[in-house]
Amino acid sequence: MTDCDMDKYEDSKVPCFDGQQLAVNCADEAWSFKVTNMLSPTKPIRGSLYVKGGVLCMVQAQKNGINLDMKSQVQVGLVIRRQDGLDEIDNNMKYKRRKNVYVTKFRPADEIKADDCFACIAYLRGTKFYTVAKLGPKDCPDDNTQYEKWVEEQLQGE
Repeated sequence: MTDCDMDKYEDSKVPCFDGQQLAVNCADEAWSFKVTNMLSPTKPIRGSLYVKGGVLCMVQAQKNGINLDMKSQVQVGLVIRRQDGLDEIDNNMKYKRRKNVYVTKFRPADEIKADDCFACIAYLRGTKFYTVAKLGPKDCPDDNTQYEKWVEEQLQGE
């Protein structure tokens, strides 16, 4: 490109008008959006099939190499995967900024079993752009259309 020239904004003799601005973003990937880790620290309830505890989901969200604001731009929910669909445990997991993790707790009344098939579904607020991490036995059901449907239902409620 031999007919291009550049003036830094502060050195320019005239201000730029709408349509004359230029932005350059450099990154190996346009998006990096994934649940990087999922943990479920639980304790059995004596004399019961159920457990108490919670689930932690760690999410990485970057656009053009720049971290998104996790609290305002990313929403994370916890579901249990079943043959006939998803059972929602928490559609708005709490974000802990210091530990960079989303958390939810459950109690005996929630009737959560130690071998339940969990899934953390993270999505960008206002979009259908989502990612899923799964935790549970290998024979757990896994249907991507159920995750898409769940995200769409959350967006309708926003």
